[in-house]
Amino acid sequence: MMGRIRKKPAAVVVLMFVLMCALMDHPQFKHFSPVSLGFYDSSNGSSHVAWSNRTTQNYYSNIRKGDVAWLKNPEDFFHRLEREAAQTLCRRLVEVGGESCNFMTDGAKLVCFDPDVILDRHKCVVYSFGVNLDISFDNEMDQYGCEVYMMDPTVPAGHHENLTGKKKFFRVGLAHTNMILPMYLTNYFGWKGTINATVLTYDSVQVFIDHYGPVHYLKMDIEGAEWKSLEYMMDHNQLRGIQQIAVEIHDSEFYEMTLDNAVSHLRRRWLLLERLEDHGFLRVKYDVNYSRTAAYRIPGTNSSVQTCGELLLVRRQRGHII
Repeated sequence: MMGRIRKKPAAVVVLMFVLMCALMDHPQFKHFSPVSLGFYDSSNGSSHVAWSNRTTQNYYSNIRKGDVAWLKNPEDFFHRLEREAAQTLCRRLVEVGGESCNFMTDGAKLVCFDPDVILDRHKCVVYSFGVNLDISFDNEMDQYGCEVYMMDPTVPAGHHENLTGKKKFFRVGLAHTNMILPMYLTNYFGWKGTINATVLTYDSVQVFIDHYGPVHYLKMDIEGAEWKSLEYMMDHNQLRGIQQIAVEIHDSEFYEMTLDNAVSHLRRRWLLLERLEDHGFLRVKYDVNYSRTAAYRIPGTNSSVQTCGELLLVRRQRGHII
């Protein structure tokens, strides 16, 4: 129920939506608290549990790591993310946070609560890059028991200043270099004109917020800056201690490129995702974010492919498949 809405006939979507909203108003679900997440199992019927699909056929199993010859068109990149079987399964895969029933669910993040990667509610730390004004994910992770560091340079003054629990907010962003980045934000949160946003590398962020310990869950929703930020972190061995990475993938840079340049661009992107395996991370699930602005029209067809989605990775040995 809390997942992204897939494309369905309009009447079906409306009916499902009405039923979902009605269910969310039921007392059993009205005051969901992640404090009880540790007790979720397959028999409780919780709508927050999103199980990995064991039956997904892995069409890509014969492709060797480092081989990108299969990527011949831009849509191939996104089709593989959507269709490839998970590199590892999560039996307790939970969507945390999100806006409910106002047109569709948005802002929810996947968290794996399997025993080998579970977040210890007494000492877990979450870095949440790109919080916007919706901090439902951050609130629920705080209620679960984690210390939550929330960061976003685009949030105007006056927001997130009187936080409760173990949440802290910092007006700073994540990037591959330290800089003051001009951002044109007219009509975004009521901004007028351009703001000068402070964005820092991961290690510099830790100095800025005065936190140097392990980070158990890294959430990134930073509008395209995730690629260079992750590359910087891998180049400088800064993924140590992180158990789970939830990253919202964006890529519209190739829209105006020639086909050859677009394919080369996305092949580099794929190789970067494969590098995460070298640091111990395996892909668990990719959920498409349906958006008109993120729809890439496939040349010569009446079809399109979505170029934005939520990817969850967990740190596991390659042999730990289930």
